[in-house]
Order: sequence, then C-alpha cells, then structure tokens
Amino acid sequence: MRSGKLVIFAVGVAFVCAASAPYALADTEDAVRGVLTTMSGPNMLDNPRSSTTPEGYLRHVAAPSGNAFQPSPSAKKAGAPDAIAKSFLKEHDAAFGIHAGVTFTTNRVKSENARTFVKLDQVYKGVPVFGAQAIVQMKPDGGIVSILSDIMRDAPRVYSGELSLTPLLDGDEAAILAAGVLEDENPGIDFETNDPALYLYAPPVIGATGAVRLVYIVEASNAGAAVVIAERILIDAHSGATALRIPMILEAKNRTIYDAENVPDAIGTLRRAEGQPATNIHDVDAAYDFYGDTYDFYLSEHGRDSIDGAGMTMDATVRFCYGFCPFRNAFWDGVRMFFGEGWVTDDVVGHELTHGVTQHESNLIYSYESGALNESFSDVWGEFIDLANAAGTDTPEVKWLVGEDIANRGAIRSMKNPPAMSDPDTYLGPFWVFDSSDNGGVHTNSGVSNKLCYLLTDGDTFNGYIIDPMGIPTVAELYYECQTNLLGEGSDYPDFGNQLIVAAENLGLNDDEIDNVERALYATRILEFKFDPLRHFRAAGRSGDSRVALTWKNPTGGDFTGVDVVRNSDRFPVNNTDGTVIASVINGAESLVDTPGGGAGTDFYYGIFPRSGSFPGNLPLFARGTVGVDVNFLTEAFSNGTDLSNTQITIVPAGAVPLIGPATEKPEVYFNYTTYDAHGASAVKIAPNFDGTLPVAKEDYFLLSMADDGAVAFESSIPIPFFGRLMGDLIVSANGFIAAATDQYEAVTLNPTISRTSHFATPRISFLYSDLDPRSGGEVWARTLDDRLVITFEEVPSFDSSNLGTPGETFGNTVQCELFYGGQIRFTYLALTAERAVVGISDGNGVPLDVNDILNGQSADPADSNLNSLPDSVGLELQPVPIAFLEPGTVHEFTATALSTQGPPTYAMFPLTELGVPQMTGATLDAQTGEFSWDTTGVSDGVYGMILCAAAGQLTSCQIITAIVVTSDVLPQATNLSLTPTSPTDSDNLVASYTYVHPSLPQGPSTIYWFKDNAIVPAYTNLTVVPRAATKPGDLWYFQVLPATVSIGTYGGQPIYLRGAPVLSNAVSVGADMKLDTNGDGKVNSVDLQLVVRGLLGTSEQGIDPDVNGDGKEDASDVQTMINYILEKR
Repeated sequence: MRSGKLVIFAVGVAFVCAASAPYALADTEDAVRGVLTTMSGPNMLDNPRSSTTPEGYLRHVAAPSGNAFQPSPSAKKAGAPDAIAKSFLKEHDAAFGIHAGVTFTTNRVKSENARTFVKLDQVYKGVPVFGAQAIVQMKPDGGIVSILSDIMRDAPRVYSGELSLTPLLDGDEAAILAAGVLEDENPGIDFETNDPALYLYAPPVIGATGAVRLVYIVEASNAGAAVVIAERILIDAHSGATALRIPMILEAKNRTIYDAENVPDAIGTLRRAEGQPATNIHDVDAAYDFYGDTYDFYLSEHGRDSIDGAGMTMDATVRFCYGFCPFRNAFWDGVRMFFGEGWVTDDVVGHELTHGVTQHESNLIYSYESGALNESFSDVWGEFIDLANAAGTDTPEVKWLVGEDIANRGAIRSMKNPPAMSDPDTYLGPFWVFDSSDNGGVHTNSGVSNKLCYLLTDGDTFNGYIIDPMGIPTVAELYYECQTNLLGEGSDYPDFGNQLIVAAENLGLNDDEIDNVERALYATRILEFKFDPLRHFRAAGRSGDSRVALTWKNPTGGDFTGVDVVRNSDRFPVNNTDGTVIASVINGAESLVDTPGGGAGTDFYYGIFPRSGSFPGNLPLFARGTVGVDVNFLTEAFSNGTDLSNTQITIVPAGAVPLIGPATEKPEVYFNYTTYDAHGASAVKIAPNFDGTLPVAKEDYFLLSMADDGAVAFESSIPIPFFGRLMGDLIVSANGFIAAATDQYEAVTLNPTISRTSHFATPRISFLYSDLDPRSGGEVWARTLDDRLVITFEEVPSFDSSNLGTPGETFGNTVQCELFYGGQIRFTYLALTAERAVVGISDGNGVPLDVNDILNGQSADPADSNLNSLPDSVGLELQPVPIAFLEPGTVHEFTATALSTQGPPTYAMFPLTELGVPQMTGATLDAQTGEFSWDTTGVSDGVYGMILCAAAGQLTSCQIITAIVVTSDVLPQATNLSLTPTSPTDSDNLVASYTYVHPSLPQGPSTIYWFKDNAIVPAYTNLTVVPRAATKPGDLWYFQVLPATVSIGTYGGQPIYLRGAPVLSNAVSVGADMKLDTNGDGKVNSVDLQLVVRGLLGTSEQGIDPDVNGDGKEDASDVQTMINYILEKR
C-alpha cells in the first residue's frame, strides 16, 4: 500500500504522486509564509484567502478588503505596474513554484476605478508556455491585492533538459500535419494554416493530464468565404503527433445581417444594415433585433461598446447551411455569427456574441474547465439578455432554460436545474465529464457555473445552503469583473471561485453580500470549506431508557459562536425557531442528553443550527432519534486477524425507507435514513442461505482489475438504496470497500492504518476494508443479476497477511459482497488472512460514540459491534424481489415474503413520489398474503417503482420494487470484437472495433474497458484507439465491451439502460518498433548501428532516423540503446 490519495474519474482512477520539485516542502511553506507576512493595511485581524497546489505552492492569494501585499522597496522601484508585478513574483518564486529560467512577458495592463490589472504570460528559456498566466491586481501605490498564478510549475523533464527545446520538425512540417488532421476527417475540403508558433504545452495548466511537450500551435481552417471548420491544433515538435485540438468555431452598434437563403457554404447577401427598416424575413429581422438587444445590454450594464469594446461591427449570416440544410446550430467563428434556419433566438444571439467578448477579454481556452467557463459565460449573458429584452417566451416554466425558443428543437440546457439536461450542478459532481470528449466537457461542465449564476440571481436553497437573490445587475457585474479583469486563459473553476470573491470586494459589496457569494460557491462545491465544519450530528436512544443522546463535532477553524439545538415531534425543523429549543450551546460542548417524552419506539426529529456570527461554511445538521431503541452501527474493527472466515453476514433495512434523493458524499445529508439490522451464519451454525460456498457463481462476469490502492467506478443497472440515498454510480476500491461515486467523485483517503475513523469518514460499504493488493494475485470480478449487483474478491492477498507465503497463491482473501436492489446487503467470507480490517457499513457521519457512555455521563468511547455474534435471524426480514422485465400487456405477479418472529406479517405498498419514479398505477397487493399483481396493458415503456413494506408487531421492513417495461426486453449484444493490429509494435496505435446488436433499440452508453497486463487502464475507457505513446514492447493489451441500449427511462434522476453480457476481445502482445532495423533488412545488427552513428554525424543517407529511442533527441543514448538491443539478442 502505500498511503496516498486517490482521485476517482468517470471510470477508473488516477494517482496523485509527488513530483520532483525545485524546492523542499519546508522551504515552500516558509516561502508561502513570506508572501503572507508582507500584508499590511487596516484589517490585519482578517486572514488573507489563499489556495495552494498539491505540492504546496501558492496558486491564488488575496488580501482582505483594504489590505495589500507589499513588494520590497527595490521591486517598487521597478516603476510600471507590470514591472512591479514581475519583480514581486521573482522575489517570491519559491512560494509560487517558479523555477529558474522562467520569466514573464506582459500580455496586458488595464487600469480602472483606482485598480490596475496586470496579465502576464509565462515563458521558459524563451519559449512561451501555452495558457500559463499570472493575473495580478494592484493598488495605485503598487500594493498587490490578489494574484492568480495558473502556470507551469513542477516539470522535471523540462527543467532537467531531458525535454529538448529544439524542435525536430520545422513550422512548415507542423502546418502540413495540422492541415492533414482536418483533411483526414473532411475528405475533399482544402485547409489553410497560419504561421505556426513554438510553445511548451503543460497539460495541467488547462486541467488536462500528461507530460509537458514542445509543440507548434497551428490554426487551421477550411478555405473559402464561409469558415465553418477551424481549429487550433498543437503538434508535437519532436514526434509530429497531435497533442491537443481546440475548436475555434464556438457553438455574436453596427449591425450587418446577411441571408444565405439555405444555400450551402455561402456568406449570403446583405439584407439589413444599421438603421435600415425591417425586411419581413424573420431570421434577418430577428438577428438584427437581438444583436441590438445584446449591444444595448452590454452598453447599459457594463458600458461596453460592442464585442471588442471599441465599436466592432456585428456581422451575421442567417439561414446558413454547411453541407446540408437546414443547419441545426449557430456558431461564432471569431469574426461573425452564423445561424441555421430557426436558430436566431435572443439567448442564442447573446450566447454567441459573448464568445466574441470572451475572445477579446479573458480569452478562456476552449478546453476542459476553462472551456466550460467560456461556455457558461455565454449562457449567462445569453440568459440575462433573454430575461431583459421582453422578447420570446419568458414564463416561469421556461425561465433559465437556454434555447427554449429554438425552432424544432427547444431548450438545450437548464441553468436552474442542470441535471435535468444531464449537466452537473456541482463541481466534479454527477454528470461531470472527466475525459476529453467534447473538448473536456465544455458544453456539459458549464452547468456548474450556470447553476451558480441562477442561485446568485434568483436565490434558492441548495445543498443545505441558503442563497439570497442578488438580481441580474449585480450578478452580471460580478461575472463581468471576472471576465474582463481577473481570469486568465487557463483559469479553472476554483480560480473562478476565488476571483469571484475578489470581484465582490472590487465592486464594493458589503459583508453580507460577500458571504452570500461564498455560500453559493460552497453550495456548488466550486470552493471547499478549508476547515472541518460543524459535523457528525447523531441522535440515538437505548433500550429501557426514555432519553436520547445527541452528539456532534464543532468546527476546527473559522468564526464559530455555538449552536441552537431544536426538536420537533413530526418533522425536521427548518430553522432555529421551528420547534422546541432544547439548548443553546456556546461553551464548546459537543454532546447533550435530551428527555423528549414519548414511549419506546417514538421518533423525534432534531436540528442543530450554527448561531449568528458563525462562518457561512457551517451548515445546519439534522438527525432522527428513536426513544427506547438500541442502535447497532454494524461495524467492527479488527487489529489482529478477523474471526469472519467461513461466515456470512446479512444486513437488512429495518423501518421505513424515507428516500430523499440520489447519493452524495456529503455526510450531513444522510440523516433520515432507515436503520439496519443484521444476522449471521457460519460454518459452525450453517443457515439455510449459506452452505460454506460463495452464493453467486463466477459466470457472465466482468473483471474489475485494479492496482494496489486503485479503484474502479461504474454504474449499477438500478440505483441501490443505502442509508436513505440511491447509489447509482459506484466506486469499488482495491482495499475492499464500495462507495457512491458522487458529488465530487470525492478523493478517497486510504489511511495507512485501517481504522474506524477512515471507515466512517465517508458513506461506504466495507466488506473487507484492509490493505489488500489485487495487483499481486487473485481476481476481482463483478456480476449483475435480476435482483442484485455482486462484487467478489477472490484469493486477493493482503500486505499484512496472517500467514507467510507468496501473495496470490494460497494466502489470499475471498469475500463476496451482494448489493440487492431492494436495499439488503450480504457479505460472504471464505478464507481470510488479513490481519487489520474494518467490516461494516458507514453513513459517513464520523465515528459514532457509545450511547451508554453519553447517557451515563462518562467520557465516550467509540461504538463497536461484534459481527461474529450476530443472531441467526432478525425480528422481521422482507425477502428480496427481483427486477421484472416486462413487455407491455403482460401481468407482473409475485408473492411478497417476510420472515417474522413477531407473528404473521401484513403488507403495504407506497409510491416513490419523492424520486419522481412513475407509479405502478392499478397494481394490487393483498395485505395478508402478499400477493401482488400489475397489468401493464396500455403502460408506456419506462422504469416503474414502489416501496413494498411488511409489518409485524412493532417492526417494519421495507424495500424498493422495480419493474422495467420495454417493448423488446431482449438484452443487447457486442459481437465481432477485434483488436488490431494483431501483431503490433510500439509504433502502432491499437484500434478496437465491435458490432452492437439489438433488434429494436439503438446503442446507448456501451462501455469499453481497456486492459494492459490484466489491469484496467482508466485513461482509455470508452476510447476506440489507444495511442502508440501508451504502449511499450512486452505489453499485453485487450479490451472488454459492456453493451448498452439507449435510455429506457429514469430512476431517481439516473438514466436506466438495458445492458448485455460483457465480452472480451482478442489479446495482443506489443513488439519492439523495427526502427531499430534502420536498413530494413529484417535484422538488427552492427550495420544498423553504423547507420545510426552516421545519422548522428549527419553523414547518413536521407531517411535514416537516428533517434532510436524516440525521446526527441539524437545523442549517445540512441547508440547505447542499439548496442544494448544487439547484446540482448546475441
């Protein structure tokens, strides 16, 4: 193992490793303190805001209002603002991670309202770094108000000289390659290029991954009057490979409107110029009017004269076609707007023209997070213009929809509710695009800023935060300040969040308004509360006692004035006056004993509210407590070997199922969950459902191969209820637990010491949370059945095995975890060898304390369970009901069964109204026999559900019942899988192909998993090509396809698909590139060595490539590579 932090992406995992740095960590911390101690001003009791990179360097720093960081006297003597800014960065290079050889050139200096904004471009040894900038805000006296440094920092291959700054290609060759990229995709079209420019491309600067490369940046576009294909293409200056592609066509009061009349590829005829009367051509007149609305909004709200701020003519072509008509889109090409017929709407016009404003101001790169902000800014001003111009449809139902007036199309995004259009509303949350599709998700990930704009403008409650409305003028000015003064080309969401607070201060907003902006940023997860907030609120009773123990943890930092504790008898309180205030705690206490009254089994609902003056990052928390009922937290920590070998644990929901919504990693929302009970079985006391073997056989499975401390994320066929939330996207960790892959795809800390603390830190199912190592042996596999999802660790070794031997042979751990779609959970253990482990379930609400200690007035120890002494049965257990796949017109029938020790059970069913799941209208359930029937005649295709409950005595047990109605319930197949070439070398791309088969439903999100040496390679999930740069001689590669249909309905907001059985491709072994065979005679020998030496000396015949090892340099290492190869083959 090895301790560290995992960051989970859409499918798979990436490791955050410490790179070699120019400064020691302690030196960096001292250097950061050196920056902060330069602050002076009237508000020295307030701390500066700052954020750092994973290596500890300052990325953003801002002084409190009125304060500033003071450059040294020598720096101030530099004179001009940009010179002072450069000097300050140089003086504090260790704090910002600025390496020797890095300089800055001035991009822009802008002064307004007694503030100066300096934008600097990073350069390394004369080569500019693409998108790398520092934004410095200054006072008139030279004091530094804020710095945003989005720059290349730790780049050891660059700083060591391993990456040569001398290109092997010239600019003309790069231009040909760039044009060829587009020509290959667009046969028959000619492309023109500009003069290529040499840059360093550091992917992390723009939020991408990968090593730094020397590149040419080439702008290529189709020849002809109407430019409809244009890209900025980064060509590797050593290998000629394409490093990055960025679209320049972004899908805008001097107006000239042209009409192409649906003639393909035409600019069209000028139909209406500034001041001319209407033409009675709808699209022409609409473009003219909406151009005017956009111009007027920018002028009245921001004092801006047109797109460039200097009266630029606003050109448009309407009824434009490209290749086919009608053209279903609109775009800005950097000069003019093009609209397909029917696409001239007010918000679309405002959107596209704002791309032009962005181009002239922040120039946000149209990739990854900066591209998402670029798109969102266009949505923001497009919607503001839509709401301000009194044109089109602006009813409450369509307010905050983007493109609602587009003919034959309708809305394309929702700013109020982005998930309704499959866009995220929280940073890195559900629907976030983590891969490179759509240029890094620019049209999808824009949803987070869109949600932020809605919250700030109209106000709302979101993720527990109450945001007050600020109105269009204020919010527009906030965004405009960021757009024009505070953001750089590669700025990401946290940069935007930090600078939005700076913008609020620049605009003179008061403290309450700035707090409101911060709350919205916390709600959308753009910014994270830097301290541990108020957290871990629990309420628990015990058998035979009329009291309830309340516990919580106070914040570890920030302003905090205590809490008000409020109780209600029938619902959760909404504020600190809604119910009985049982205590106002201001002395630092973290527990309380309440005597609410009521008999055993009575529920009470508690809220704990931060008192006035507390930092806004602290939220109200809620908990439900039951009088006279013991709570078993069903978790046991083992430190000297487990006693669970050859046992089985079944965890069943007890009580109602108060489903609130989709799963989240925020523990504070898991407060109204169903409780759980459990029973056990073992080889000694065999139960009917356990015979000493794994319950689910290894058939029709798919592999979840993982490295040490790795993880795989994938989607469950049906969301699984867990603590009152629905888990749709799951993370399976190599260390033996399952969690919901949600809001932030939260970084999962793998503690070197497996403990209750790490288990209870996030909601998770720990079937064997231990230091496991599937890389060394055994297999991890999954299987889906009609009633459950199954995860199996088979013979997986542990780093702290209780037996000596070779990992992966006979000393592994075997455990199977079954997650039933109704809510039950079952762990089955065969042989276990792990010494340290935590087993159980967690709501993520912190380590629970022993209720007996709290009620007895003693210092509380952590609560613990003995999982090997569980009873053979529980009082009431409703048996799982499989998902039903039905064709319309069939009758769905089953008999509910509940095992009861409390007498005969009765049955009832309830709708899933809170989740918006369609009801099984007309269904019947016999309360005594449990016989259920539902006739689907006339029922539309879709996903239907209900809650089925059994009751006996004082006990209740519930689960979710699901039925999928689809005209053709045949599962899809993946056939004809082919991985080519079948005998690749490391100079070949690997290409996957397959055939999707289904009689009626088109293909949906089928999943392609790539495996290298039997381990999943997450970076290439869902790609059909693995680039040659990812392979090396000796690699074994293959892929797996999980076919899926299009969505057949939604369930709790998650699309549901029919999924077929997984299929594996052929495997290929990568051989050595025959570049070693320089003369092409099929042999690698001394003749080839001589040719390489001649190539190095420049005396070889043309065509010989002396760069044998492909590192971009021609030197002695190439000769040594050749010698080593020849010696190995002797």
